[in-house]
Amino acid sequence: MRIKKKLFYILILVPYFLPTLSRGILQGVQAKSSSSATVIIGEGGHASACFFCQLDPQWESGAIKSTCRQPVIKRNGCGPTSLAMILCAFGVDTNPTSMWNEFMNDGYLSTCASEWAAFTNIPPKHDLKVDSTIGTDWDIAKNFLDAGWLIIASSRMTTAGHIIVITDVRETAAITNDPGYCGTGEGKEYTKSYIKVSRMWAIKKV
Repeated sequence: MRIKKKLFYILILVPYFLPTLSRGILQGVQAKSSSSATVIIGEGGHASACFFCQLDPQWESGAIKSTCRQPVIKRNGCGPTSLAMILCAFGVDTNPTSMWNEFMNDGYLSTCASEWAAFTNIPPKHDLKVDSTIGTDWDIAKNFLDAGWLIIASSRMTTAGHIIVITDVRETAAITNDPGYCGTGEGKEYTKSYIKVSRMWAIKKV
């Protein structure tokens, strides 16, 4: 008799809770698959950048062409792509193509390399604030990250220089979003000595 009673309650309650449970699972999947959010929070409470790869051919369509090496974003777009990752994380509707075009229109790619002034001047146009006092100090960069900022860094990882996003700082290494690697660039770890940072900027929502 007790077994029959239990079966009765199960048959009554399951249809009642199933829609709510299904909605929760679906929302979780949708949130996980989204490439942007108002502020994406990652491990340890840090803001977590979106990830874009400059080698992805889709970003070339609609990009303003120039005298730079072709295809333009693949060859020269680490700066715009990295800044797009940070702006996207703070809710700005952008991608490497639109950010490349903004750099071009504002004159920050006149030599085909991203001019540092872009990282100070473009974020405020999108209601973000920038702190450019970090210089090359990893301890200060970590303090900014712990406070919810994201870091864009100019490095000497390549002979021509390379721009990356810093999402966390460890004792001897940094966790990065490197736009130069499509499959493994998100959360890529490099030693600080390998990055050879030239300058860093902290960016956050106003």
